[in-house]
Amino acid sequence: MTEGRRARWQVGQEDDQSVLRLSGDWRLDALDEALRSEELRSLAVDRVRLDDVDAADSATLALLLDWQERALQRKRPLVLTGLGPGLRELVHLYGLEALLTEAPGEKDEGDRGH
Repeated sequence: MTEGRRARWQVGQEDDQSVLRLSGDWRLDALDEALRSEELRSLAVDRVRLDDVDAADSATLALLLDWQERALQRKRPLVLTGLGPGLRELVHLYGLEALLTEAPGEKDEGDRGH
């Protein structure tokens, strides 16, 4: 198991959209503290940036799907950027391509070693 930084997040604004930036280790074993945050659990964001995520697993994917559901309730798509090869593979494995939207051009930029 790769050791990463703790799960961290920051909410901001970009181009009139609320953006959630994730960094560190977002695997199940590292999520306990992050998921205790009421702010994180109740976020309604337009975009999630995953560029600085060191490690992710199906728990990360479940969290993204929860945020996607909230976005759909607001009739706004949740856009993902920086989706690493591991998460992209999980999305494909579970057949969730139609539910999770990557920003245009993201799939073509090549995989980074996360």
